[in-house]
Amino acid sequence: MKKTYRVLAFDCGSSNGRILAGDFDGKLLKLNELNRFPNYPQEMGDVHYWDVMQMWQNVKLGLKSAASQSHFHSISTDSWGCDLTLLRPDGQMLQNVVSYRDNSMKKSMDKANSYFSSQDLYKKIGSHYFLSSTVAVLVKIREEYPSILDAAKSFLHICDYFNFLLSGVMNCEFTIASTSQMMDPRTGQWHWDVIKTLGLPEKIFLPPVLSGNTLGPLRTFLAEELGMPGVKVIAACGHDSAAAIAAVPALSGDPWMCISSGSWSILMYETDKTYLDVSGYYGFMHEGCYGGKNRITYNQVGLWLIQELRRAFGNPSFDDMDAQAGQVEAFRSIIIPQHYKQMFIPNLPNSIREYCKKTGQPIPETQGELVRCAYDSIAINSAIVIGKMEKMIRVEFKKIYVVGGGTYNAILLQNIADITGKEVVAGPKEPAVTGNMLVQLIAQGELADLTQARQLVLDSFKVSSYYPAKNARLPDMEHYTREMYDKTEKQ
Repeated sequence: MKKTYRVLAFDCGSSNGRILAGDFDGKLLKLNELNRFPNYPQEMGDVHYWDVMQMWQNVKLGLKSAASQSHFHSISTDSWGCDLTLLRPDGQMLQNVVSYRDNSMKKSMDKANSYFSSQDLYKKIGSHYFLSSTVAVLVKIREEYPSILDAAKSFLHICDYFNFLLSGVMNCEFTIASTSQMMDPRTGQWHWDVIKTLGLPEKIFLPPVLSGNTLGPLRTFLAEELGMPGVKVIAACGHDSAAAIAAVPALSGDPWMCISSGSWSILMYETDKTYLDVSGYYGFMHEGCYGGKNRITYNQVGLWLIQELRRAFGNPSFDDMDAQAGQVEAFRSIIIPQHYKQMFIPNLPNSIREYCKKTGQPIPETQGELVRCAYDSIAINSAIVIGKMEKMIRVEFKKIYVVGGGTYNAILLQNIADITGKEVVAGPKEPAVTGNMLVQLIAQGELADLTQARQLVLDSFKVSSYYPAKNARLPDMEHYTREMYDKTEKQ
């Protein structure tokens, strides 16, 4: 009988962090959550920072829980993209970690975008404009606090920083580095012309390393403190979206795309190619995924709308909200999700009602009508982006895989199937954690490759299929394409 291989994943999200254990017995992968903690930006003065010290204490609590249960072989961190730490040569932080949600980002982002035309920037990095807080923070520091850059040895994104705390090794993992929007998608390396134009020092840019690099054992003092000898630290897919697409159970040769459905809906296509010769596809980006491949990516506001409505309603159960939404006529009232991408809305129900009134639509009054409006709007926007992506890459998708929190919601999944006319496959529900663990297992020789890893996902976790319903009521997609994409993205 094969010995069970045990891995740990720190899934560092922008609303909560979690430590999970994974047991692989050679046939199935089983997950077990060890610690979960809230993670929100903290306001100091007029700036919002991440409390990385508190996050680190919670990581150690989770690892102590793991050590009390079993011996583990390896650990890795995945996180959201863009946000970063600047480190001195001795590894100490030079400043607190500014959140991408901070309002100060816009001025620096506008400054960075002023250096390039949208078409020129797209040909260089595969995006028409900078959206990354990596660029915004570094440009702001260059202009206002240049001595910090002078003192810095390097910057690390959040996942790389926690892997550094675990191992003592500074490493720049490829997928998380790609979220900086300063890489050349043709080479997978830094685009030095872009970096030079932004006025940033080359010395702080570590060379990107492909996912699956073993950094070494836990630091000696940390292994002793936690009671975890012999645990290796692996830089798996650092970006949570790259980890998520690694866990998509796609095995056939038919073209497919993926929606990682959480607070944001991340629409992704995995490819060996770049699409730097196309024009007009605003909002699409080139980011990295496992094996040095590219992800054609589009980020849209997703289930944050449902989460924020729930908060406004006084936190009823999601099941009750969905049951009420299921009683409401489909596509009755539609909003534009991208209007809410700053995620700072004092009263979302009133904002939705005001928009519907202004645009001459039925005003959603009840909780069910508001929730239905949100689900329908997310589905329509997803379908529009999928259609645009197909035209951009000149491929027609046969299947749409939905992973993450959206796999719980039949209304959303059925809507996407009906509007696109495609099969929608839902699952797994924990894609980033699963992908993190799969890459660790590949790195340690427990799995041969990504194909075997995706088969393991099918064997280990429930997936469900949704098919287009006959005679389904469908929205006016030509109208919504104009309103949701053509007008919104080109502004």
